[in-house]
Amino acid sequence: MANTTSGCRAAASSNTGAKARHGPHQAAQKSMKSGLSPDSTASKLSLVSSMGVLVVSDMWAPCPWVESPGRQRGKSGRPRSTYGHRCHDVGLVAKALPHEAGRGPTRYTAAMSSVLLLTALWLSAPASASCTPARYGEDVRIHVLTTTQGGKIFNSQGHTAIWVSGGSLKEDMVYNWGAFDGRRDDLLPAFLSGRMEFWLAAEVYEVQWKRTVRTDRSLFAQRLELPPGAGKKIAKRLKRASRPKNRDYVYHYANNNCATKVRDVIDESIGGQLQEQLTEVVSWTGRFDGGRNLARWPIVWFAWDFMVSSYLDQPLTEWQAAMVPQRVMHSLDKIEYTHGWPDGQPRKLVAETCILRDGGYSWSPDEPLPYWPLFLASLGLGGAAFGLGVRRGQQRTAGVVSGGILLAPILLLAFLGTATMGLWSMSELEGVGPSENWFTGNPLTWLLLGPIVQLIRGKPIGRSGRLIAYGLAGLGAVGLLLKPLPMFDQVNLGQLSVWLPLLFAVAALAWRDQHGEV
Repeated sequence: MANTTSGCRAAASSNTGAKARHGPHQAAQKSMKSGLSPDSTASKLSLVSSMGVLVVSDMWAPCPWVESPGRQRGKSGRPRSTYGHRCHDVGLVAKALPHEAGRGPTRYTAAMSSVLLLTALWLSAPASASCTPARYGEDVRIHVLTTTQGGKIFNSQGHTAIWVSGGSLKEDMVYNWGAFDGRRDDLLPAFLSGRMEFWLAAEVYEVQWKRTVRTDRSLFAQRLELPPGAGKKIAKRLKRASRPKNRDYVYHYANNNCATKVRDVIDESIGGQLQEQLTEVVSWTGRFDGGRNLARWPIVWFAWDFMVSSYLDQPLTEWQAAMVPQRVMHSLDKIEYTHGWPDGQPRKLVAETCILRDGGYSWSPDEPLPYWPLFLASLGLGGAAFGLGVRRGQQRTAGVVSGGILLAPILLLAFLGTATMGLWSMSELEGVGPSENWFTGNPLTWLLLGPIVQLIRGKPIGRSGRLIAYGLAGLGAVGLLLKPLPMFDQVNLGQLSVWLPLLFAVAALAWRDQHGEV
């Protein structure tokens, strides 16, 4: 079976990442040799004065070495690093030093200047490495990994996973609930039917990182501040849950996906205090989040927005909104809790957040695509179709162009309406139907092909064709007039603004054929 990822997509690490993450530990070991604490100011000053610029250069790694696209690699082959903000580079600092007029810097001047500058910079830096994984034998450390969306539709929502290090693990593990069999013949039908099986995959960190690099996505880590022993309990739970007999689950885009699974694990580990604090109703809906995540693919977004029903327009709490990886990440960042701490004092759940990889793909746009350009285009097409259609009796080409303008969008409307009804009848997924967009697009819309063919032929629209045109335009108007009623709460004015001008254009041509001359 082929492990791949969908909807919530996995993000992880490569060999580069594996080598890089031990940089801060090496620095700590060198500090230990001096008999001082690796984080103490005295230790830093001792090392600077006794070991010189090269040692400072090697130890100047308060952040893990992580890759950023397009960044130059050093002589060691490691990419330059970031620490949420940028790490300082010894070579760049040395090049920035002022030189004596008319001559290059002396070896002594350059060395001493570098030492002084690096000492000042180092003493002002954070004392510990950012999002550093625990080593073998140390207390288990838990990070939440959040990957941004990528360049393909199947990873448009981003991905959430749990990174486990330390304890009895000799290699860091990443647990993600985004694995499925991509080779199954009924992949799309199974997904659309709401019966798609996913599973919890346990992979070493390097595998996840390679996937992130290959898809050029950004990767964020949040180190969780957990009570004593809580990290070990999470690690045991994940190991047990990833066994073949336990790992499978039925995917649901809102209630059972990679983001909600991680959310639930964390909530259980802090005694339910995550859900208790995420009760506020948010200002966005499932349609809003889905729309902005699909903004890179306008055609897919438009079809999806037609097909989903008012189910995705219902108010959401922050807990429910955490079905999207980006929302989970932001929600975790503001949580304080007391569960499990012996002193009963509240702690922030997220001790630190850092960027492990700044990829070419980042977060989705803040808002979905606007409908007004499509509305203006629809008005223009409808007006042009009507203007040319009334002249088809004198000029055959006018009728051909008029019918051609209407043909493609009407076919699309008929397909969307029919497909949505068919999917609703066979799927167990909520939100597919019933839809208020069926007022404009449904299986009856196929009957508009008759009047359009008459336009192309330069012939008057017959009685049956006129009734069809009037009926479908009237049905669309009813869908618009019913919007003020509370029960018709689907957010679909954008869709109505696109389709009604075209339906009205066909009806207007039919009316003119009935009362005028072609």
